[in-house]
Amino acid sequence: LKTNGHPANRGNVTFGGDAFGPLAVTHIKNYMVSLLSNGKAEVTSLLEFKQVQSVDVPNATLIAAGANRILVASAESVVSLEALPVASQVRELIQNAHVNEAHRLLARSKPSKEDLDDFHWKAGWSLICKLRFDEAFHHLSSANTDPRKILKLFPELKPGTDNNSASVGKHGIHSMIAKSENPGQKS
Repeated sequence: LKTNGHPANRGNVTFGGDAFGPLAVTHIKNYMVSLLSNGKAEVTSLLEFKQVQSVDVPNATLIAAGANRILVASAESVVSLEALPVASQVRELIQNAHVNEAHRLLARSKPSKEDLDDFHWKAGWSLICKLRFDEAFHHLSSANTDPRKILKLFPELKPGTDNNSASVGKHGIHSMIAKSENPGQKS
């Protein structure tokens, strides 16, 4: 609602087709959790006004919000829902090579230039590990990273070494990927 009591034109939330509406509603951070009569607890993003998760909690009768979690309880069980920080969600998405989804999530949090550079660096390496080189190149070139940072991962490619031209062919792409996954480890 606006300060004058009129509805704000921000977005509408629908409750999973439940004809009776929610039994209870609470919120935590940028999420709203609704307890529905069909035995589900629905989590809705208050940034996008879209459902992001649905949890089965048959016969749930209670919903309560704490500092960092929401509890949904029935006579048989208690379910704890915890809002993870955006950085944790982005990191997990990148590790699983869901880079586009990670980028959308990060963009909603209004990241700094440094956060975007870090995202592109990590996304690039994740995509290299998945052998998705064209996408990886796009992210690594967007990372605004000193190329020496990348070259340090592969000291055998340094000019003047005995096997700089044969090292990639000799060991193959898999050794390069292994080094990218453990950049601080000596070979």
